[in-house]
Amino acid sequence: MELRRDTIDGVRLEAIIDGKNLVALAARPDDGRLWTGDTMTATVMRYAEAQKAFFLKAGDVEVLLPEKAKTKFHPGEAVTITIERPATPDKHARSVLGGISFAPEYPDAKPSDKNLEDFDETIQKLQESKVECGKGVNIVIDEAAAATVIDINAAAPDLSALEVNRLAATVIFRHMRLRNLQGQILIDFLRMREQEDKVALMAHLQALMTADPRPVHLYGFTRLGLFELTRDKRGLSLKTVFSLIS
Repeated sequence: MELRRDTIDGVRLEAIIDGKNLVALAARPDDGRLWTGDTMTATVMRYAEAQKAFFLKAGDVEVLLPEKAKTKFHPGEAVTITIERPATPDKHARSVLGGISFAPEYPDAKPSDKNLEDFDETIQKLQESKVECGKGVNIVIDEAAAATVIDINAAAPDLSALEVNRLAATVIFRHMRLRNLQGQILIDFLRMREQEDKVALMAHLQALMTADPRPVHLYGFTRLGLFELTRDKRGLSLKTVFSLIS
C-alpha cells in the first residue's frame, strides 16, 4: 500500500492506495485551523456545569476539555492539550489532556510522490449520498449531526434479502473508511425473516470489521429494526470537511 498526499479545492487529503484501489481517505481544511493530533498549551477560561467540561482558550479559539475524575483547574491556569475532534460550525473543538500521539492507522503504507489526480472523480463522487453497489442494489448515506443513517434499496429479484444485505454491508464498510464515517451509524437493512440469516449477516459484519484499523462496535438490531454500530471518531467526515471550506 502507498500513502499519497494532495490538496483539492482547499482540502488537504491523505489517501491510502492499494494497487489501483482507493482504500481510505483523511481530510482537513488547508487553512491552519486546529485539527486532530495538534498539541498546544491552552488557558483555562471557565467550567461549564451543563457540559461537564472546561472551556479553554487556545490562541483565538475556544476548546472544550471534558472533566475527568478528580481533575480541578482554575481560570487562568495553563494546561497542555491535544485536539481530539476538530470544531464544526455548531460544536467546539474537543480536546484531551496532555500531549497525545495518535498512531497512524496504516503504518505500513509507503509515502509516494504521486498526487491524487487519477482519483479526482472518485473523490468528488464520495461527497454524493447515493452509492451504486451493483446487481441492482444501492445505498443512500445520510449524515446528520447525531448519527449517520444508511438506507438500502434493491431492485434485484434474483437476490435474497441476505444476499442484498451482505453486498450492501461490504460497500458500507468500504465507504466508512473512504468517507471517514464515524460515531453512531444506523443501517436500514432489508428485513430478514429467518434468524439464521441474521446470524449470517452478523458474522459477515464481524469479518468486515477486521479490515478497518479504527475500532468498530456492533450493537445489533434495535426494536425498530435498524442495525446499530459505532466507529471511533477521528477528525471529521469527508463531506463535513468539504462543507467547511465551501
